Amino acid sequence: MPGWYVHMEAAHDTARSMRNGTIPAGFPISPAEAMDIGNHCHTWRNYLALGSLGPDLFYLLPDFKNTTGQVIRQVVQWCLDVWEVVDSEFVSKWEKWIDPISTNNSQLASQLTGGLSTQLAQVLDELTSAILSAFKGLLAQMGDWFGVLTSGVPQGFGDDAFYWSDMFHYRKTYQFPFVLFQQAQAALASATTDDERADAQARIAFAVGWMSHCATDVTGHPYTNAKSGGPYRDHWQRHHLVENHMDSENYVARHPGSLYAEYGTSALHFRLAFRHRNDAPYNGRDDAPAYDYWTGFPAYDNGDGPTPTANRHTFFDLDTGPLPGHLVDGLLEAMADVYGVDGPHILMQDPPFSATDPGTGQPDGRPNEPAMAQMWEIVYKYLKMTSSDAISLRLPPPPSVFTDHSFPTPPGGGGSGIDDDPSRGADVDDDDSFNLLDLLLALFAWIVYLAQVVVWLLTILPGLILDITTFPAREVIYWAVIVPAWNLYLLARRALVMSGFAMPKPAEISFGLTTLGNEGSFDIGSALDSPLGIGGGPRPITEPSGRLNATDARGLDLAYPRGVVRDLPSAISRPDLVGALGLTSPLRYAADAPSEEFKASEWIAPWRYPLTNQAGAGVAQEGAATHVGPYVVGSNSTVLLSGMVGDNGARAELEKAGSPAETEAVLDGRLPLNQHLGAPIDYGLYLVGRMADEVGNADFGVPDFNLDSDRGYAWHCWDWDRSDIPCVPDINPAFGEDYGYPLPCTSPQMFHADHDCPPAPDRWYDESLDLAVHYLPGKGPDTCKPGTPHKPNTDPSWLDRAKHGRG
Repeated sequence: MPGWYVHMEAAHDTARSMRNGTIPAGFPISPAEAMDIGNHCHTWRNYLALGSLGPDLFYLLPDFKNTTGQVIRQVVQWCLDVWEVVDSEFVSKWEKWIDPISTNNSQLASQLTGGLSTQLAQVLDELTSAILSAFKGLLAQMGDWFGVLTSGVPQGFGDDAFYWSDMFHYRKTYQFPFVLFQQAQAALASATTDDERADAQARIAFAVGWMSHCATDVTGHPYTNAKSGGPYRDHWQRHHLVENHMDSENYVARHPGSLYAEYGTSALHFRLAFRHRNDAPYNGRDDAPAYDYWTGFPAYDNGDGPTPTANRHTFFDLDTGPLPGHLVDGLLEAMADVYGVDGPHILMQDPPFSATDPGTGQPDGRPNEPAMAQMWEIVYKYLKMTSSDAISLRLPPPPSVFTDHSFPTPPGGGGSGIDDDPSRGADVDDDDSFNLLDLLLALFAWIVYLAQVVVWLLTILPGLILDITTFPAREVIYWAVIVPAWNLYLLARRALVMSGFAMPKPAEISFGLTTLGNEGSFDIGSALDSPLGIGGGPRPITEPSGRLNATDARGLDLAYPRGVVRDLPSAISRPDLVGALGLTSPLRYAADAPSEEFKASEWIAPWRYPLTNQAGAGVAQEGAATHVGPYVVGSNSTVLLSGMVGDNGARAELEKAGSPAETEAVLDGRLPLNQHLGAPIDYGLYLVGRMADEVGNADFGVPDFNLDSDRGYAWHCWDWDRSDIPCVPDINPAFGEDYGYPLPCTSPQMFHADHDCPPAPDRWYDESLDLAVHYLPGKGPDTCKPGTPHKPNTDPSWLDRAKHGRG
């Protein structure tokens, strides 16, 4: 998945083009129809943004298998329920009455010390955060944490053992948002009340966002895959790392000002929030958007000192209402209509979190309303945390002569004026009741506040004099202590940032992870020389990512897609805590000696293109070679949100392709002419236009494309060719479902030959065979054919070709 900012922005740009009537020539619907859809997307822009995350939302649905999954779901639900009570009965009241006077105390301390206390607090915060980041970075580099969660595809599972996130990325990918759109349009046509019309319009926006997600994945993943050396299922940690840096690069490119200037102050959760608004057209609904991100969020207090920092916390602390019931109902109905009994059945193991089959009354594996609500809580809290975690800990500007002398903020909330903006909306569950605890806290807070006002009045003039006298000392402390402490903090974060566990700040973006042809680096020496991590000018080609020339059919890496990076334990230089805990398993291949036990090892240096493993051996191509996509060496990730247009002839031929071989043949002819699907926005317009034009048809006219491009560019959804040998995974049966599946004709890398298929115990992945796969909805051959052999390819001559300009 391209990062969530890129997804939201691509959906926004797509919908804005429709609202403005700036649609491509030959668009299948009229400008008026396009503008109508665009207006729905603007009015219900929170639904559009939520839909733009679409399939990725379900990565945070805890549909894990067996007892572990049941325990995780119960623990998460207990935590959410307990926090809701604690927050409403105590925390919110404490924040309302006590937090303002605590901020006032810090503000008065700054006034009484000429700003020195604020500087001391900044230094302590930076040093504490540096220590914590260093510790987290140490843990992050102690194993394959991202490898703990895999998917059904590389294990060879059938669809019933997939996660829902797998299903939405690999099965009937375009048909699902098409059905969502059909449902919404039908609901709008039959609506008899304003609320019914608003519900339907909101779901139209959601469906447009979901289809935009599909377009962004199908055209954006080839860029990520080119940088990663292959798809997510082979390079899971590098893939995540690259996308973090891509998302930050794109965000910074579009937000050059001092406000909302980095991902950690992006307030992306504002885009998704469901709020209560009384203004038209929302008229008292509880699912209205907060602000208008199409025109820009309002300014916030960006000053330094305790009061501005507290005001920022208040501004960014925007809560959401629950996932609207009509949207949950629509999603569940679409799941049943599109996937029927063939969808994932893991949640059948946990009936309290599974929807039921109306015919049998038994769990059917779809997530029910409590499961969806839990997913939404996790999604929103995660996005709120990651898009507001830089509002307090930051490098302040050099000190000014006079410090902040804000008047004490009264207790009880509202002192900042933030809630006075009607476009912000109100909390859906806002509780204005006043009980005994409120009374006690209010009495205490107001007594303290009145004393603080007296102290402020008595010390304001002496404080201004102190500002002047302490200014030289504050200048020295800033440059001699605060700036070095900040650089130490950035260096302490480096392990997290360069392993994919933290979003990079603007100064931490590694352009070697966002630019095709340039390799990323974790060079501590360079980091110490340039703590801000900013690269220089254009660099020579140091990795074979992307096409060398726009007239090349193939990428520079003729071994694309590269397989999983593996090593023997003797070559893994770091402690493997994850493996020691039994959270990951060895990765065995057919050619491995019985005494050898390889493990996935890309986590040791995920910033390196997977040319070799840690021992220096070449990483071989996975299966047959495929096309990497249209992106060219030297491009950076901002090309994803550019105006790069696709070719309708290429689209038609790629849609018509009935097999992987036909897709590859089309690309052999089209890519040398630089004809392709286009970038996310242009392709998103194409798909949404087709969807709107074909709404009366039973099926979407565009075949379902694999959202991960996880074998090659522009591949349709595919499955393994399978034999008639039955396999049963290590998943507890539930309601007669044993999650069995037919043996793949060629085993994927993570196939469990030792457990799932006792009749074929030696059927491990073979690097010397092409993978036998077919496009869906076809069934594949009736019997397995002998695998097509090839010599394991590591393409050692790529650099020589690059030097001579040959792709």
